[in-house]
Amino acid sequence: MTTIYLVRHAEAEGNVFRRIHGQYDSCVTPNGRRQIAALAQRFAGIPVDAVYASDLKRTCLTATAVYRQKGLPLHRDARFREVGLGPWEDTPFGELERRYPAQLHAFSHDSYHWYVEGAECFLQYAHRFYGFKGEAQYLHGHTGVLTIEVEDSVNAGVNMVFPCNEIQKTAWDVLKNFDHALILREDDPLLPAILDVYEKQGIKNGHPNNVMKGEAFKTELAAAYPDCRLVVTKETMTVEGMIKIVYDLLKDKLNIAKITFVSGVNTASAEFTTKNQIDRCPLCGIALNENGVCPKCGYKK
Repeated sequence: MTTIYLVRHAEAEGNVFRRIHGQYDSCVTPNGRRQIAALAQRFAGIPVDAVYASDLKRTCLTATAVYRQKGLPLHRDARFREVGLGPWEDTPFGELERRYPAQLHAFSHDSYHWYVEGAECFLQYAHRFYGFKGEAQYLHGHTGVLTIEVEDSVNAGVNMVFPCNEIQKTAWDVLKNFDHALILREDDPLLPAILDVYEKQGIKNGHPNNVMKGEAFKTELAAAYPDCRLVVTKETMTVEGMIKIVYDLLKDKLNIAKITFVSGVNTASAEFTTKNQIDRCPLCGIALNENGVCPKCGYKK
């Protein structure tokens, strides 16, 4: 039997100074170092085969309590990081309570409904496996997290490959269509019944509160109907299927090297060969539009 020990990082600066830190790389405090020493004593007699941590300083330093005394390497993986908080990173909690009380409450008590522009988010959607002989043939819900890795040369003007917040914005323009959406296969007999109900409710062609919408799209794999938060797919919607759809929608906008989609206990990854020559702004690093103009700062090639 395999035993997995989950250890939270030692006290860090954000805990003491009451600043919100997700992927902000804060340091461990003196009290945190004492906690690490106590953790080392706790694991002194426990056999350990491998140690994993995110690449953030506070988690790597906490992990020294275990891997050094065991003579093991530390496996650092950025995928173990906490949620990216975008513009909230390193902001005092007091300021967030004053400016965004409802969003901060959702972050602490209802994280699946929390969203801040530029931050990571959780996708929520409903679907079913039409024709499947098991529980999944019934309509059910999921929460998923999509990770996109891009590759390219370093842009000399800004000394980066691509601004992470711009990757998020580019992807979110597509992913908006999947969040709080119903995803059904095109031959599912439930589809016309759902549309009939939406028609009777007067929400088939939109609702004033349905504001978080992406652009409608139609590809060989799927079609999105944002007004009624519906995505119709060619194949049964699985984590593997989601990756194929997202890659198809973003392959010409980003040099995607890998996509990972996690939904509950289901996980899939796919690697791709990057081949696009994307012109990027030398001032802010984002992709130029079809006219050679930066949509963010106005630079023209």
